[in-house]
Amino acid sequence: MKNYLTLVILLFGNLAFSQNLEGIKEEEKTEKAEEISTEFSIPAIPALELISSDATDISRPSNIKKLAASLYNGIDENGNIKQGLAIEVMPTEYLQINIAPDEYRNNRLKYILYNTQLSLGTIATSGDSTNTDLGWGIRFVIFDNSDPMTNQDFINEFEDLMSDCGPQSPTETVTDDEFKKCLKEKEKPIADSFTKEKWNASWMSIAYAGGTRLRGSEVSEGESIGHQVWLSGGFPLKSWGQFSYLAKWSEEYNDETAMMMKELEFGGKFLIGSKSYNLFAEASLKPLLNKDDFESNVMVETDDFFSWTAGIEFKVSNGIWAVAGVGEDVNRIVGSDGIQLLSGLRMGISDKSRLKK
Repeated sequence: MKNYLTLVILLFGNLAFSQNLEGIKEEEKTEKAEEISTEFSIPAIPALELISSDATDISRPSNIKKLAASLYNGIDENGNIKQGLAIEVMPTEYLQINIAPDEYRNNRLKYILYNTQLSLGTIATSGDSTNTDLGWGIRFVIFDNSDPMTNQDFINEFEDLMSDCGPQSPTETVTDDEFKKCLKEKEKPIADSFTKEKWNASWMSIAYAGGTRLRGSEVSEGESIGHQVWLSGGFPLKSWGQFSYLAKWSEEYNDETAMMMKELEFGGKFLIGSKSYNLFAEASLKPLLNKDDFESNVMVETDDFFSWTAGIEFKVSNGIWAVAGVGEDVNRIVGSDGIQLLSGLRMGISDKSRLKK
């Protein structure tokens, strides 16, 4: 019976709790203002990051038939790739790989496999809408201690909750609607307690993205626009904060110079958090690896760049934070550097990868 309940937890718990936990995480710890600081988490959809797409209508087909339909709809009557495509899939959903709950908790390779995500996206090339930039990516979660399905104490507590909501005697009958209503009423305290304890839990993810520019949107007329590799993670600072780290390698085509830029980026961020405010301080170093290619180009700064940001953010309402701080931003293209005062409102975005990277 316990094995059966645990299986139900893994399948139902991800659905029943993910929205609740993500909402709580949005309150407990939100992502910083994207326009003023380094992103210290892996992009949710790596394929869109390389081609600079901000698509919000993401297709997540749930089976092979729907995936084939999405890909078919991404090609026009002339066999050219359509623009505005954004697809994200999890291979385990298509390969019908069964991973038992105890394997999900204790087998690292199977955990990584279950949480692997593939992505594909297209966007009109900047400055030339006849061309299409095609991006693809893959994202792995190495470990995530804020995932409730890896926590045996959480599972035990939820098993007890399910028993309480189920039939209490052999003659009692509980309908599915009654069972779900009972779970919905009693789940929040468990989720609240778990999230409060694990909001800054350790995690690590890696990802890769590649891209090509399709001349005339034709598949046969592609040329590389680059590659990116990320390693990102974090670990708790007792119960009051978190340190996040980032390492990134990129080789990207720059439209202004019409050349490939190869860069490394290393960074770290300290966060002291609560439900009502966050204090943050972060810094990153970005060396240019192919400096010799740009020595004679006055448009490009070839020095190693050091960026920093520090500030405070106060919660205005659920998911909206007021931000104030100071920082020094840098850009390879001359004319964008300097000290900046930061202020304004931002949306707090809960990254689902915090629960299932």
